[in-house]
Amino acid sequence: MHRLLLVEDDALMVRWLEQMMTRAGYEVRAVVLQPGQDVLLEMQALMHWPADAVLTDGLGGQARQLVALCSRAWVPVAVYTGEPERYADLPVPVLAKPADSRDLLAVVRQLCAS
Repeated sequence: MHRLLLVEDDALMVRWLEQMMTRAGYEVRAVVLQPGQDVLLEMQALMHWPADAVLTDGLGGQARQLVALCSRAWVPVAVYTGEPERYADLPVPVLAKPADSRDLLAVVRQLCAS
């Protein structure tokens, strides 16, 4: 079973993603960031739970930091955001919200296979 880490700032979105990914057979952990929380500090708290892949929101621009952290740790990551054009230059998959659940699952499968 692959481990998927969800990082979002919307609790309802996390719940939906968590349910979908769990039903698809993933072991899921979720981090819901509040406004002003530093994504890197929150990620350090999860270092004891090694994820196979990360699916993150844009997080008001903090997704760039998270992508860099994941890249250094060799953890595949994708960005799922309402502002895809803001992250189009990143070397990771970027999905626009709302996305079809089949597209999200396909990206997560691809991340876990890499």
